[in-house]
Amino acid sequence: MLRSLVGSEMCIRDSIGAGAMATAIACGLHEKKMFKTFYFTDHTQSALDRIKERIPTAIVSLDNTTVAQADVIVIAVKPQFCKPVMREVGKKLTEKHLVLSIMAGVTMQSIRDETASNCRIARCMPNTPLLALLGTVAFCVDKSATKADAELVQRMFSALGFCAQINENQMDLIPGVSGSSPAFVALFIDALADGGVQSGLPRALAMQLAANAVYGAGGLLAKGLVAHPCLMRDGVCSPGGSSIVGVTALENGGFRSAVINAVLETTRRTVSYTHLTLPTKRIV
Repeated sequence: MLRSLVGSEMCIRDSIGAGAMATAIACGLHEKKMFKTFYFTDHTQSALDRIKERIPTAIVSLDNTTVAQADVIVIAVKPQFCKPVMREVGKKLTEKHLVLSIMAGVTMQSIRDETASNCRIARCMPNTPLLALLGTVAFCVDKSATKADAELVQRMFSALGFCAQINENQMDLIPGVSGSSPAFVALFIDALADGGVQSGLPRALAMQLAANAVYGAGGLLAKGLVAHPCLMRDGVCSPGGSSIVGVTALENGGFRSAVINAVLETTRRTVSYTHLTLPTKRIV
């Protein structure tokens, strides 16, 4: 069983180049002082140097010698690197280790098969707003994991934003809605700012206004202060007013169907490692 969270160690095994997600998780947990020691392993010194700049107390290594010292091992490599990395790391894993994978589309059974160890396994799908402690995370655990393991993962990510435990058969559906969607939202914010600039606002002001408007609207829904997006829309749009004209322009431009298709295409990419069936026709 894991020691108390504050007294535990975490090792983050990242791909070549310390990725944004691994950095977001580590920096958020470090800020919250949830682990005593952070270990990082990577193939490139420059990636480890960047981590040391963010977390000066981190212990970094170009190999996997530090893996066995940690209680929680986060696997943050790209899915295509799963097999070689897990075979390498698996040699050092025992029943004392909780392996937490953020690899999209890689099942817990696949991880079990590659590690050939009796470690406990959990799988999660976070997103980069973890850096601002505003993350959205879904996770699941396999049958080897204990109730304490699930509670640990829940506490870890609840400290960094919103966290929900789900069944693994739902996991590949998460990236399109929350894992990848910060990129979609960023595109929307950038477009809002462009519209503001074209209307005559300075770029910096337009960007700040757009970002905060999206942040505030999302907060109203996330906190349950508005029950449904349509109610928010109706509350903003007055008959014959400027807002409903803008909403109509978005609808005429295919905004809603473009967003739905972005989610579906992202999900198709994620489940390319599995055999889930998704709609074959695009929304028009």
